[in-house]
Amino acid sequence: MLVVLVALVASVVVVVLLVRSRGQSQSQPTPATYPATPPGWYPAPDDPRLLRWFDGRQWTEHTQPRSQG
Repeated sequence: MLVVLVALVASVVVVVLLVRSRGQSQSQPTPATYPATPPGWYPAPDDPRLLRWFDGRQWTEHTQPRSQG
């Protein structure tokens, strides 16, 4: 009887530890594996005649003509 009780408690402990470890690994953010592009004016991907502002995360609607230099 005692052996069965110990086995049952051990099983519950293992399940609790597994659930906790899954919850922690999913909630932690993953680090970026590539360098971030800084905000700035870059050649517009949709029009080579323009520069488009990149805010560090995405392209914006802000454009300006490329200089002819």
